Amino acid sequence: MAKTKVGKSKLDYYVAFQTQAELAHKESSLLLEVAQNFTTAADIADYLPRAHEIEHEADNINHAVLHAIDVDFVTPFDRTDIIEITNALDDIVDSIEEVIQRLYMFDVRFMHPDLIPLAELLQKSTGILLEAMGEFQSFKKFGAFIEHMEKVNTVEEDADEAYMQTMRRLYTEEHENPVRLMVWSDIFEHVENCADRIDETAALMGNIILKNS
Repeated sequence: MAKTKVGKSKLDYYVAFQTQAELAHKESSLLLEVAQNFTTAADIADYLPRAHEIEHEADNINHAVLHAIDVDFVTPFDRTDIIEITNALDDIVDSIEEVIQRLYMFDVRFMHPDLIPLAELLQKSTGILLEAMGEFQSFKKFGAFIEHMEKVNTVEEDADEAYMQTMRRLYTEEHENPVRLMVWSDIFEHVENCADRIDETAALMGNIILKNS
């Protein structure tokens, strides 16, 4: 009977997570670029391949991590936690791409002034998450990591407040335009979901560090 071989993927999980965080920041920067440079919805088509390229690269890394878990006999920490964090990072990229796609699909006729500051908050939050990922491998430096996690949470709270005020303005100023109300309500809700995913990912990273330190 042939022996079952235990393979080794040679994947550096922490490098993979770092790259995923970089791609999340890159996608949020692209969303901000789209919002700042808006002319027409049709012109957003030029950004869609770039957004999808980032998302596709993130998917490839996510798949590589999941494959490595299946092959590697030893992983840096619990397999379930690895699955959760790689999926969480991938979801951030996916959710930001969805915002860009919605601006195009809904054929928005103008750039809502409230989207730019919200996009700036997303870019700031993914930037902090990227910095936090640099401390993630050093499980003994939880103090350094917690500072980044708190910053992400603060930005998420700012995004929550901005979202609430944005939605109130939307419903008070656009209540006579149901289509515009529906479109921008959906877009802003998706931006808020992006902010939540970033905060949840930072919290997940913190929990993993606590379990392994």
